[in-house]
Amino acid sequence: MPSWDKQQLLNNSSTFCMYPWISAHKLPSGLSGPCCVGVIAGADSGLHTVEQIANGESMKKLRLDMLKGTPNPICAHCHKAEAYGNNSPRKDANRIYAEYIDVVDTTETSGYLPDFKYRYLDIRFSNLCNMKCRSCEAGYSSQWEIEDAKYPTADTQIQVKDFDQVAMLNSIIKQIPNIDRAYFAGGEPLITEEHYVIIKEMIRQGNTGAQITYNTNISKLDYKDEDLLELWKQFDNHVMVFASLDHFGERAEYIRSGTDWNKVEQNYRRLHKLYTQGEIFLAITTTITSLNYASISEFLQYMYDQDLVPQDWQVNFAQSPEHQCAYLLPEHIKQQAAQDITDTVNRIRKQTGNPDELQQFLDLTHTVNRHDTWQTHADTFREKMKRLDTIRGEQLTQVLPELAELYNE
Repeated sequence: MPSWDKQQLLNNSSTFCMYPWISAHKLPSGLSGPCCVGVIAGADSGLHTVEQIANGESMKKLRLDMLKGTPNPICAHCHKAEAYGNNSPRKDANRIYAEYIDVVDTTETSGYLPDFKYRYLDIRFSNLCNMKCRSCEAGYSSQWEIEDAKYPTADTQIQVKDFDQVAMLNSIIKQIPNIDRAYFAGGEPLITEEHYVIIKEMIRQGNTGAQITYNTNISKLDYKDEDLLELWKQFDNHVMVFASLDHFGERAEYIRSGTDWNKVEQNYRRLHKLYTQGEIFLAITTTITSLNYASISEFLQYMYDQDLVPQDWQVNFAQSPEHQCAYLLPEHIKQQAAQDITDTVNRIRKQTGNPDELQQFLDLTHTVNRHDTWQTHADTFREKMKRLDTIRGEQLTQVLPELAELYNE
């Protein structure tokens, strides 16, 4: 292949992304691709090592398309985000991994990449999880998978698992000297054995300069005889923990079934202490759904009252399944929620003296109140909620009284 104008690719191309040259991603189902948002369209199966993923047919074609400036459907997520003027994982990858841009010159005319070096680790070894969050599914939760098998419906999808975990783990271990960043998600990574094997192997091989990041429900901070926090101390950079917390107390336990809030809060306090001591980076990632939007202001106030404010607070907006999307809430409930959020954020801003505090939650109110889909999805919402309440022995009207009128219509 010719020598490429690398600055043009990094800064001006609308298709080029570093991920296909430095990363390989695989879901528990076996779907693979360059990154976590590029595994649906065109994903290969039957690929069991990072090297096989890196040079699968889809990845080779993707590289050639990117170099030619041809949009590829694997990258639809980023193209859509950028069309709306938003940032994207593609742009982040080009910024973070610009130092490796010379690798494009080694790309062969077929798209094949010889001597692939794995810089960004993101392999989901299994859907093993100790929770079955209402906004999740069997592909990311073994508890959901067990429940679906016990109570199947016409919509239940059998998970096809085309994945040789041993071969994948061995290929990662060989690539450890090349890894700059390792991202662990799941399932639940902190109860996944392969995660601990990789972390300890990184320490053994001396790659303690890598950036370690987690997306975790923080229900456990130990595994067998391993204290995870002791392992973290051996890395040079602050480990980054993104704790998936959607509410507190019994609401947390209902929304993320399997949660023991007292234990989760105990673990969070332990992590929060490390953060305040300057030993880790701690963020909360909250997924906004039809179940927590009406009362999310109470969660914000609780965390501030308890002096448990994270270093960063990220907001994810659930788009699917549709009955979990906050759009569907009736207008009067969304308006009340928006007012509660606004009042709470303003009150907290007075306490902290920071005029920008929790701006992401104020922005959220504009997003949620933009659409009204209650009439379209009301029946599905009630059907899905009542079905899970029956199966799990839970009761929405008791835990989320602010939504009781929706349940009973």
